[in-house]
Amino acid sequence: MTAIEVTDQSGKVVLKLIEYDGVRFPVGIVSDPIAHLKENSQLTFKESDIFVVSFPKSGRYFMGQINF
Repeated sequence: MTAIEVTDQSGKVVLKLIEYDGVRFPVGIVSDPIAHLKENSQLTFKESDIFVVSFPKSGRYFMGQINF
């Protein structure tokens, strides 16, 4: 696990990430991101599976209503 801090031009930290197994994950979204990533790495997917993903506050609810 590697901690990464993303800074703006003035040097202020704007985003904190951890890197685990080549995946960068924002700190603060889940309480234990390492456990979350380990759990997700064991999921299996079918070729027909579809993922609907979006950024927060970008119309995810609306997209969900369209898709489902």
